[in-house]
Amino acid sequence: MIRKKEPDMDLGHRLRQLREKSNMSIYDVERAIGVHFSTVSKYELNKRQPSLEVLKELAGLYQVSLSELIGEEPKEQELSQELISTLTRREDLRKLLVLAADGDRETIELISKLLEKIVHK
Repeated sequence: MIRKKEPDMDLGHRLRQLREKSNMSIYDVERAIGVHFSTVSKYELNKRQPSLEVLKELAGLYQVSLSELIGEEPKEQELSQELISTLTRREDLRKLLVLAADGDRETIELISKLLEKIVHK
């Protein structure tokens, strides 16, 4: 499940905020991703929407996930604090975590689902 991270902040505002946080000018972004500076400006002003490929390039440039870039975050991040608290209190869950660290992708997904069910009891 995915939820909106900051509903009051639109994509353009996030793009500008991330660019400024990275101490980059629009011209720096132009050179880095190969999109004309006027187009980058239009993205930030919400006058034009970037393609998925451009969004991926921007996420890489600003070193954020694509989900974070577009203002969404996975449900798992919402649960992280509660999960950490539960894991530190219960020895059996710590053992599951150790198994997950040594497991393959299928094992990790199974353990993740089990932990989510435990947290939601």
